[in-house]
Amino acid sequence: MVFYIGATAVVVAGLARMWLSWRALLRQLPDLPRHLVLF
Repeated sequence: MVFYIGATAVVVAGLARMWLSWRALLRQLPDLPRHLVLF
C-alpha cells in the first residue's frame, strides 16, 4: 500500500515538473499564441 502511495506521489511530482517546464518553455517563445501558455 505504501508503495502505491509513493509511486503515485512520484508520478504526480513528475507531471507537475513537466507542466511547469512546458509552460516556462512556451513563455520563452514569443511567436506562439498567448492562449497556448494557459494550457
